[in-house]
Order: sequence, then structure tokens, then C-alpha cells
Amino acid sequence: MPKDTGMGTTTDAELDEEPLDRDEMILVDRLWRSGTSATAVSPSTRRDLGLLQRFLSLDDRKAVVPLLRRHRVATWRLACAITLDVDTAEIVVEEAWREVLEGDGAPIGTWSNPRAWLFDIVRRHGLEQGAAPGVELDLDADISMFPLDQAGDIGLLAASFSLLDEVARTAVWLHAVEGFDDVDTAFVLGLKRLETHDLIDGAMGDLRVAAVRGQLLAATDRCRPALETFLGYLDDDLDADDEQELLLHLSRCRRCATRLDAVEAPGLSLVDRVLAPPEQLTQRLRQLVALPAGA
Repeated sequence: MPKDTGMGTTTDAELDEEPLDRDEMILVDRLWRSGTSATAVSPSTRRDLGLLQRFLSLDDRKAVVPLLRRHRVATWRLACAITLDVDTAEIVVEEAWREVLEGDGAPIGTWSNPRAWLFDIVRRHGLEQGAAPGVELDLDADISMFPLDQAGDIGLLAASFSLLDEVARTAVWLHAVEGFDDVDTAFVLGLKRLETHDLIDGAMGDLRVAAVRGQLLAATDRCRPALETFLGYLDDDLDADDEQELLLHLSRCRRCATRLDAVEAPGLSLVDRVLAPPEQLTQRLRQLVALPAGA
């Protein structure tokens, strides 16, 4: 279905698939080869780089349409993870995309992951609007006081995530949900690669401790002994008898198997706790790029 974007009538396919010209492709290839990020390897990322470069260097607003379509929800989720507040996240996302659209024509440089470039802008606005603070991670912390969906055992993981300070939360989110490597994560956080690697390891460890602690508080007597061995199992620090007993329990208890999955690979569990972007925000973002409703 053709859409009038305010820049001539075009279709979704044309917006996503319109070929780059020869000069643009030469530039994209050069930027692509210069990138050191292991997460900037997919064809869609390469396409995004060309669209972003087209917008920044030629002020072609059409190029922002597919970028907004593909990354709107991801920028919203990151803003929620940083601020832990829906109303603040709404302001952050709108201001971040407004900054993108008001770009001064500066090229993206040698950076080869457009999503990391967008996330850097989102985080900066998140810090300006007020990132939620963390708390000291101790065994007496009350995880029920933090503003994330905490329904069920998996909700305890989200509550534990909110205990982390902003830098640790962002590092965990980029690593576990977005699949970013140390290079991309360091770019967004403004840290060195080695610092980022150590930060991710420490933050993931803190998240696991807090989540298992919360699950222990909610566990039945039958499941509590198995939960007490989760951290040792994840650290490969159980003796053979304890590990066999845990695996036997997991084979019989679907609830504990789900608990362990959430702690071991928290990405899907965390992202499921974030609400969809409010429709009013989506409408305002469409208006920013002169898109009609339903685009």
C-alpha cells in the first residue's frame, strides 16, 4: 500500500529496499570494514548503516522511516531499563529520536553498528531525564519495593534486575537482551572494552545472586534445597552427587527448571517484563518523520 510520507508517495518495500547509489555503497563498505564490533555482522545491520549514512550525509528523511520502524521498540525497552519508569522512558525515547532527526549532517564515522549509535543517544537522554538508582545488593534488601512487573518467579528476576545500578543494568540489558559484545557495550557506556567485560561479569553475577535469593524466599520446602544449589551449578562448582540430585529434581519439577532457565539466560525473561510502547508515543514518533497513522 503506497504511503505519502510528505516526501512523495512511496511504499514500505521501497523504503526498505531502495538501493544505495555507488558513492554511498563505497562509503558503507569502507565503514563496514573499519568496524571492530562482532555484533555488527548481519545484513540488516549493514542495511541500517547505509540508511543512517544516507540520512546523516544527505539529510534524506525517508531513510529514517525504516530505521524508526525497526528500532523504535528496542529504543523504548532500553529507555525503560535505564529509567525504570514508563513516563520518563516516554520522554527519553521521543527526545532521542528528535535528536536523530535534527542531526547536523555529521557522518557516523567509523562506527559500524547503527543500533549501538542509537542506544548511545537514548542512554544520554535517559541520564539527563534521570536514571533510576540501584541499591546495595545485600541479603536483607526488599526486592518487592521496585517498580517492575514481579508476577511469579520470573518476575523476581525483573525485580532483582532493578536492584542493579544504572551502568550495571544497561550492561546486562545490552549483553543479555540485545546480544551486544564488549565493543558495542563499551561504546554505549563510554567505557574501555576490558572495563566493560569485567562490568558485565560482575553485574550478571549480582543479578543471579539477587534472583536466586528472591526465589528462595518464595520457594516451598520441597524446592528450597534445589534452589540453594543453583549458583553453585551455574558456577560449575557442585560436586558430582549434588549436581546429580539437582538434575533429578529439575527433571521432575517444571517450575524449578523454568526458574533455572531464567537465571541462566535472563534475556527473554527481562524483555517480557517491559510493556509495549504507549500508542500516543508511537503516534508522536510517526509525526516526527511525517508518517501517516498505520505506517
